[in-house]
Amino acid sequence: MSEIMMKYFIIVGFGLSIFLIIACLIPASIFDKKKKTKRPASILANFRPLLMWIVEQEEKSLLLKQQYARLIPQTNKNLDKAGTPSNLTAKEFIALKQLLPAVLMVLPWFMGIKTPSTVFILTLFAIGFGIFLPELWLKDITTMRHKKINRTLPDVLDILTFRVEAGFDFIAAVRQMIKKIKPGPIVEEFYRTLKEIELGVSRREALQSMAKRVD
Repeated sequence: MSEIMMKYFIIVGFGLSIFLIIACLIPASIFDKKKKTKRPASILANFRPLLMWIVEQEEKSLLLKQQYARLIPQTNKNLDKAGTPSNLTAKEFIALKQLLPAVLMVLPWFMGIKTPSTVFILTLFAIGFGIFLPELWLKDITTMRHKKINRTLPDVLDILTFRVEAGFDFIAAVRQMIKKIKPGPIVEEFYRTLKEIELGVSRREALQSMAKRVD
């Protein structure tokens, strides 16, 4: 009976630890209507100094620096599609994927587990969860963001069509739309597109970049 209970508490304790880590990573653009103040987008922001320190240490190694160089382009694309949650850079996100397994791997020790086979199994789970949790988190944010964009898109197109038919050029129509539509992912995307055009990017390239981010 005691052995069964031990296994039960191991599973529950490990599950709760995973839940707490996921909860810390959940982004939320929570707006407090009473206080009229924005809360931090994610508890993850509190770990930024640690992530930056990991990046700095790893960039001292030529091998790890080359690994970063290979991973950064795709990571940047994934972060762009997710709206760059918590303003994470590609390097910080990669560092997060390295930090979480290390954090999870010490949980058996904190839980007082000493059986080698149990520690080994939990360590494997820790490595797997630690590596894939950030990717699942990012994918979930991207999915929710795209759903919000799809819900808002009809209103955006209506406003743009109306403004263009009224004689506005495209850029002016987008500026008017940004003022009319409630702040959200699609407004952020059009605002970013306008900024790119103002910096000299052609309208076609800027719109193609936006299409890739929201695809």
